Amino acid sequence: MLDFTRKEEKHVSLLLWQYLICIMIVAQAGCLHWFDGDEQDDEVPYELIKVGDPVSFSMPLPDLTKVYREKYKGDKLLSQSLAYRVWDFNKDGRYDLVEVINEKGDVELRAYDLDFDGKVDEVEHFNQ
Repeated sequence: MLDFTRKEEKHVSLLLWQYLICIMIVAQAGCLHWFDGDEQDDEVPYELIKVGDPVSFSMPLPDLTKVYREKYKGDKLLSQSLAYRVWDFNKDGRYDLVEVINEKGDVELRAYDLDFDGKVDEVEHFNQ
């Protein structure tokens, strides 16, 4: 069994949350395919994920970071929408709640770290 110090454990937990977010982003991006009606155009549409600046609130309110999905074709921005909201309730730098937002702006999934150990404790799915 690995024996981590508290600082190393915090770092590993943060990496695991970032890895989870990356997996969700890749899964969403890999499933997307759209056309704008111009099939003769050689430019392939693509998506970028843009992490917004964290917004800090005074206690007892949690810190919030918004993550956006931007669709491009060539250099032209086709659309931008909210993809994730991540919350840090105890202000330790680790995400305690991750909300996955669909294209309509509805919450599809929430992943909670209820005991602030950096591990997902509960997942809530929303069927739209």
